[in-house]
Amino acid sequence: MSRWGKLVTLVRIGAALMVVGNALVTSLGFEDSAWKYYVYIFPANLGQGIVYPGILFTSLATFDHAGEWPGRRQCEVQIADQDSQITPSLPRQPTSFAR
Repeated sequence: MSRWGKLVTLVRIGAALMVVGNALVTSLGFEDSAWKYYVYIFPANLGQGIVYPGILFTSLATFDHAGEWPGRRQCEVQIADQDSQITPSLPRQPTSFAR
């Protein structure tokens, strides 16, 4: 969806549904018709179902996936140091599995 720029629209529609649904829920009385409890809660839940995935995928779409994350080299060095401390006397095995 982010390719076509529709995620922001989905978040806005979902937020509007949440506002309408929550306004309907706050208008409920203590003793109201049973059908209202089911119908009035539907728009708020539908809005949440649209907003939360929209926010998730919007944040994923804005993250720079092509670049290298800042701590990568440091983590590789630390992992290599840990490997050499754990098994310093074992020789490296060949990684080829061809027979």
